[in-house]
Amino acid sequence: ADDITVNNVNTSGATNLVTWIPIGGGKKASAFKGHFDGQGHTISGVYVNNSLQRSGLFATSAADAVIKDFTLENSYIYNSSSSASAIGSIVGRLGGTLEAVKSSAQVVVNGSQYAGGLVGDVHSAVGAEITNCWFAGVVQGDGQHHGGIIGGVRQITTGDTMNICTITNCLSTGEIDKRQSAGGICGTVWTNGSRLVVNDSLFAGTFVYVSASSTKYIGTISGHTNNGTVTVSNAYCSDDSGITDKIGYGNATAGNSVVTLSRTGLTGASAYRKTLLGFYIPEE
Repeated sequence: ADDITVNNVNTSGATNLVTWIPIGGGKKASAFKGHFDGQGHTISGVYVNNSLQRSGLFATSAADAVIKDFTLENSYIYNSSSSASAIGSIVGRLGGTLEAVKSSAQVVVNGSQYAGGLVGDVHSAVGAEITNCWFAGVVQGDGQHHGGIIGGVRQITTGDTMNICTITNCLSTGEIDKRQSAGGICGTVWTNGSRLVVNDSLFAGTFVYVSASSTKYIGTISGHTNNGTVTVSNAYCSDDSGITDKIGYGNATAGNSVVTLSRTGLTGASAYRKTLLGFYIPEE
């Protein structure tokens, strides 16, 4: 199989772009339930422009879904609705497994809640695992609960059985608008019982200052926990982000397990990234 180019956006002044319709509908009943194995190929030129709830390359994936092993590049994910939520370059609302996926896409929202570099949100009644993934793009625009890997983990319906979202061996090197409840790895863990576990992961991206009504609750790991739980083990973050709080606000068990690295220390972090994640990042 070959790489897939949806639009040739490398062409100067590209017009008449093909608009991508997210896989998996957008409603729970039509969530993607299969196995998507990219076999190491690249998907480029994806252009999403809608006002839907749950949007990205995939809209929604079910608890038994597997999405793995590909790169998304030269792509643009836009949501125009101020009332939408769950917008990500790969999956709007993730259930199941996301593994070995890299994205350098641009995710732009117009007031949407829960926007993430890779994943918009995880429904805590379903749970999810995100492993060996890398976001190196941009998350920007109005709204709250934005994150480098995922916008948030949240309880949608009161009384749902709670499951865990686990992020392991992941890397966030993108740019995130510095808006309320933004996090280098995850934006927000929201509502009783929602649980996020971050293991062996690295945030070496940046927060971009914007003139927003509120820029509180910013953290290099998670921006905001509201009666949820964040457990962090062996996670690294760079001082270059300009943010000193690991957890922006709320009750979390990060403690001393999060190590802040200086810019000069990132030489060591680069080696850490290469061996643990298998990604090649040129030295600066």
